[in-house]
Amino acid sequence: MSSASEFKLDPDALSAALLRHLAPQLTDALRAQVPAFVALLMALFNGRVPATETPPPALSALSNALAGAEIPVGGALISFGRDNHLGAVTIRDVVGRDQIHHTGNVFHIYGSVYLGGAAAEPATTALPPPATPPEVPRRTGINPFVTGTIKLPERFYGRRDELNDIRSSIGGVEPACVSVIGTKYSGKSSLLFFVRERINDLCAQEQKPVVVYVNLKSRLSRNVRGLVEILHQGIKEKTGFEFWGLAQSSEDWPFQSGLEQLYKSGYRLIVLLDEFDSISHRLNEFQGWGEDWHAKATDHLLTIIIASRRPLRELYDSCGLVSPFDNIFYETRLGALDPESWHQMVHEGFASQGHTVTNAELEFIDDTAGGIPYYTQLAAQIILRHQDPQQARAYFRNKAFPHFDSLWRDLSVEEQNALLYAVGSRNVSSPTTYVDLILKRQGLIRSNGNLFSSVFTDFVWAKNLR
Repeated sequence: MSSASEFKLDPDALSAALLRHLAPQLTDALRAQVPAFVALLMALFNGRVPATETPPPALSALSNALAGAEIPVGGALISFGRDNHLGAVTIRDVVGRDQIHHTGNVFHIYGSVYLGGAAAEPATTALPPPATPPEVPRRTGINPFVTGTIKLPERFYGRRDELNDIRSSIGGVEPACVSVIGTKYSGKSSLLFFVRERINDLCAQEQKPVVVYVNLKSRLSRNVRGLVEILHQGIKEKTGFEFWGLAQSSEDWPFQSGLEQLYKSGYRLIVLLDEFDSISHRLNEFQGWGEDWHAKATDHLLTIIIASRRPLRELYDSCGLVSPFDNIFYETRLGALDPESWHQMVHEGFASQGHTVTNAELEFIDDTAGGIPYYTQLAAQIILRHQDPQQARAYFRNKAFPHFDSLWRDLSVEEQNALLYAVGSRNVSSPTTYVDLILKRQGLIRSNGNLFSSVFTDFVWAKNLR
C-alpha cells in the first residue's frame, strides 16, 4: 500500500486536465481559482494541509463545478464526489499499484479528501472501502505495430490522395518534382520507402524508372560529392551500367554527361531526398547545389521528391536564402490518416495476434492518436497489450510526451499560439485563417477545432501554464 507522498502527480498535468474538463463552462472567475485549487489538492495529496472549519468560497465554487467529474491525470483517476459541500475526491491508482493511502484529518484510505469542514465522516453513512480492482492481464505475443519508419510496403496503409499526387507528377508524360511536407511522425520516410518499393505502380514500365533513396542525415551524403556517389552506386545497381566513373563524382562535367546518357537510354531517374531539413546545418557543403539540380530537373535529367518538415520556401527563408526550387515542385502535405485506413491497420494488427479489436479500443486509439501515423501505431500497440484504457492511457502519455516536446519545438510561434488558442488559452490571440488551415491539413487540429489527441491537449495546456 503506497502513501500519498509516493505518488508523483504532475501539477501542470492536473491543471491542464481540470481546465480541459471545465472548458465548456469556464469563466474568468473559475479560471483564476485553478492555480490555488491545484496547489491545495497537491498539498492534500502529500498530507500537508489540515482541515479547516470553513472552506474558502471561491474554492468551494470551483469544487462544486467539478462535482461528479471523473478526470484521468497521468496514472490516476480523480473522482470528484457529489456528497460533500466542497466535493469529495478519491484517487484510484490505475497503473497496477495499491490505492493511495494517507491517514489524518483530511485524507482517508479509499475515502474522501475533504477540502474543508469536519474531518470525521458519520459512521452511519460511511461506505466500506471498495475492493482493489483486479489488474487486467496483459496480452502476450509479437507486437504487430511499427512505431518507426515503415519499410515494407505491405505494412503501409492509406495515403491514397498523396500517392495520386506523386503518381501524376513523377509518372506524367513530362515528370514533375514533388515536395512532401509533414510534421515529425507523420510518415514522410515511410511514404518515400513505399515509392521506392512500388515505383512500378506509380510509373509506366516503358518509362524505365530508376529510383535512388538518399537520407540526407547520413554521413554518406554529408556533401554534394557524397550525394553524387550515392546516385552513381544506385544507378549502377538498378541498370547494370556505369554512366560515369566513381573517381569522377566530384567533377561537374562527367556527372552531367552521365545523366544525359542515362536520359538518352530511356531511363527516368527519380531521386528521393529524405530529411531535407538537415541540409540547413551544412549549407557550406551544398553551395550552388540547388541551382544546379534545378537546372537538371528542368531538363528532365532527374526528378526529385523531397521530404521535409517545412515548405522549401520557409526552410530557405530561415537560412536567409531564396529557394531555387519553388516553381518546379508540386506540394503535398501529410496529415492524419483517414479513419478507414487506420481502422484497417488496427484490425489487421489485432487479428494477426488472434484478437478482435473492440469499439472501446478503437475509441481509445482515436482519442489519443487522432490518426497521426506514429501515435496511432503507438496507441494500438499499447492498448493491444494492456487492454485497460486507464492503464493504456498512462503508458501512452509517458511514451508520447517526449515526442510531443520535439513536435512542439518544430512549430512556429504562430502555430504554437494557434494550438494554445484551440485549447482555450486566453493568453494568445486568435490565429489567422492560413495558420488554422495548415494545422488542420497537418492533422494537429481536427475539423471540429479540437486538437488531434486529448493527451496532446494536456501537453499543450501544461505549456500554457508555464
